[in-house]
Amino acid sequence: MKAPQDSPALTAACPERARWGLLLRDLVAAVDSARRRSLKAAAWRELHDASADATLPYTPRAIALLERFHDLDRHDGDAVHHLAIAYHAMAWDLELRGDEGAPQAWRKALEHWKKLKLSKPFWRQLIARGESLGAGFDGSVIEEFRGLLVERLLDVHVELIRHHCETMERQQALRQVALIKQSAIPPASRKQLAERVYEAMVPAGRSLAVTERPEELMRLFEEFLGLFPHHVPALRSFIEVSKAWLSQLSPASQWESIVALEERISPYWQTLKSSAGCFGDPLAKAALEDLAGTLGRKYWGRARRFRAQREEKSQPGSRADEELRACEGTIAWVTEANVGDREGQVVLLNAFMSRAELKAYVGLGSNDPAFTYPLLGEAVADCERAMALTQERAPRDLAAQILQCRAQRRLAEIAAGGSESRFHSELGLLEEDLERALQLDPESTVVKEDLERVRELFGDL
Repeated sequence: MKAPQDSPALTAACPERARWGLLLRDLVAAVDSARRRSLKAAAWRELHDASADATLPYTPRAIALLERFHDLDRHDGDAVHHLAIAYHAMAWDLELRGDEGAPQAWRKALEHWKKLKLSKPFWRQLIARGESLGAGFDGSVIEEFRGLLVERLLDVHVELIRHHCETMERQQALRQVALIKQSAIPPASRKQLAERVYEAMVPAGRSLAVTERPEELMRLFEEFLGLFPHHVPALRSFIEVSKAWLSQLSPASQWESIVALEERISPYWQTLKSSAGCFGDPLAKAALEDLAGTLGRKYWGRARRFRAQREEKSQPGSRADEELRACEGTIAWVTEANVGDREGQVVLLNAFMSRAELKAYVGLGSNDPAFTYPLLGEAVADCERAMALTQERAPRDLAAQILQCRAQRRLAEIAAGGSESRFHSELGLLEEDLERALQLDPESTVVKEDLERVRELFGDL
């Protein structure tokens, strides 16, 4: 309600009217004050009447009355204080029931707590009450509490997130994270959320012996990373725990477990590798390389077993695919690791040599030139990769043998006849294979003799 406003000129000309105007304004102010007090009193009475033993923190009607009072008097700190408490209590109840209205109640509570923090009259009155109690009261304690008020509210949400994770209520935990990110809490405090949730969820897990309970540790990290997928310390710790567990598994008897663990780890490994926070972090880099090296060695252990079986002629042809996958897994993971160390280079060298031998073995077992020739070419390429890792002759000798075998196949195909264009094409490729084999193994009398024979037979063509 607003009192009518007179112009200054009219007021000066009519003193009596001015006096009545002031009285009217005072009356309007008194009515407004009474209205506010009645709303506040009605809210308080609602809370007292709702409980025979104690004042409840909220009822829907009490909140509505306090909101109306707050609309009329934005500076009443007591009303803001109780609205914050009421919405907080309501939000807590709704949250535990899984009610969809919980986020809105939390937002309202956080808004009112922020208003309360900014209400200087409320805190001055609180300090004055404390000082009225006598000597020994320290007002700085209240000021310190006020300064940290909103940040301390994070504790409630951290506990709720932890609770929802423990009870496998992922969506409610995610809802809490989203709430804080969009809340009235200052940005600097919001940034603390991930670290505080991490400390709440994982400290007990970190102290567990990895050798005894790795599954429990990994589950804790996965729950946390489901909420904060790019948290570098958690990713790094998850990778370290995974590597420790992986180290205990045998390629001979626990291969399915190794593959399952690799599939479980890989998305987190890739996330850490691509994370901006990983750049310049030596611990994260070491964790990535250690895990990659461990997986590479596991794959090599499996590939080596298949290789031995193949060399002993005891392996069925169908196992060649498994040996190839084992060699490829070795190469892929060891390449991701720090191959500058001697052990890594030896494993990578052996994997390239084994894959070359396997491709040559499979290729030469086929009678289809369209399949055999490219596969033998891939085998030579693996030998060349191996040559880059060692000065030993083994990769050069193997590449020369594969090229010689491919040349002999081409020679047999030429002898079997065919179109003239095909004849000239195969002849040129045959010579290239033998010349390259001779470059790799200049002392090979067999290659020299094959090249001389080809040139004698087809030199004039």
